[in-house]
Amino acid sequence: MNSVTARRLSACAAIAICSLYALARTGFAIAGPYAYVPVASSYTVSVIDTATNTVVHDVPAGEGPIGVAVSPDGLRVYVASQNAHSMIVIDALTDAVVGTLALASDPFGLAVTPDGSQIYVTLSGMDAIAVVDAQSFTVVDTINVGMTPRAIAFTPDGGKAYVANQNGSSVSVIDTQDNSVTRTLQTGGFALATAANPAGTRVYVAVSGAGAAGGLFVVDTATDAIITSIPVGEARGVAVAPDGRVYVSHDDSVSIVNPGTNTVATTIPTGETAYGVSISRDGARAYVVNTNGHSVSVIDTALGSVAATIPLAGGAFSLGNFVGPPIMPHPPALLAASGRHRAVQLDFDAPRDGGSSIIEYTATCGASSAIGAASPLIVAGLNNGTTYSCSVSARNAIGVGPLSNARDAIAGVADAIFIDGFQAP
Repeated sequence: MNSVTARRLSACAAIAICSLYALARTGFAIAGPYAYVPVASSYTVSVIDTATNTVVHDVPAGEGPIGVAVSPDGLRVYVASQNAHSMIVIDALTDAVVGTLALASDPFGLAVTPDGSQIYVTLSGMDAIAVVDAQSFTVVDTINVGMTPRAIAFTPDGGKAYVANQNGSSVSVIDTQDNSVTRTLQTGGFALATAANPAGTRVYVAVSGAGAAGGLFVVDTATDAIITSIPVGEARGVAVAPDGRVYVSHDDSVSIVNPGTNTVATTIPTGETAYGVSISRDGARAYVVNTNGHSVSVIDTALGSVAATIPLAGGAFSLGNFVGPPIMPHPPALLAASGRHRAVQLDFDAPRDGGSSIIEYTATCGASSAIGAASPLIVAGLNNGTTYSCSVSARNAIGVGPLSNARDAIAGVADAIFIDGFQAP
């Protein structure tokens, strides 16, 4: 057993970690698209690998993180931290916080425009929306809406935004061309979440209230009028799958609504106090955050049943679109760079693959490189006695991920061979 393998095995403190290592070394994908769940009570965002249904990382996110939205390309994750009065941005390729923006008052929910250029954030303490430029990460506009805005949804073309106002018992309709409120729709109960269908013809509003004051309200986007309400109890969260079916959370369950008939097709028990709902981009899974159950229920949309339950560190609400698309691979972990005759060998661990199987790795030392399917890789054509800075990157169908950590190595040193008192060249 070499020293690199020994160190790796000793680091496998849990069976799950060792299993992931075994998968990586045998060439199987070890990750899927990621779900990002703000856990308000632990001040973190739990990063969930949806291929293994495990939390792979916890990102510090300020006090009281609640709202979350993944950019259309999956590379940025925006999180509203209510009690910290701020929004952070997470780099999805490194799980690092790369920006923090102070906001005026109690940010709660947020959504990214379909083109990824702006983030709309509800400021529940001042009954307004902050419009944030994604490039400069600055507030470029403020829109007054109803009382205690909670969540936002855009139509697929980005032309309109629909804001659920909790204490205003209403939905504000915003024309995003000039950020004017063109209409206010009364719901009766507390409007908590909104979601648009893929065709952009309907917006669904989760409304919490007793009797007719609660349920799933359906808005015709052509007329911006509420055309019906569907009794599902006191609704809290809503998401629409690519096939148009609507997933609405209420009580300790999720109901699936048929959009053609506006009727409940089935109701699936999930966990205690089902709240935020998000659908994978391929529509195969629905993810439901159970606030008091401290968990995420994973629904197989083809079977209409819970396929897995993911424990969380605490209570979460997770309003917003918190499941991203496949992205480039994360950076590999470069474990060792050792000299060979006119070469350097790089030993590395496979990274999370971003939800798309890794096609190849590129190892680079100075100006020379080598391409291969797995560790180790040997970069040849180097000069013995010269020190090189080496790193590795991974490529999948989405693109090339970030470079690994760098390590220095001297070509020719490790493989020096002594025979009868002299050193072979």
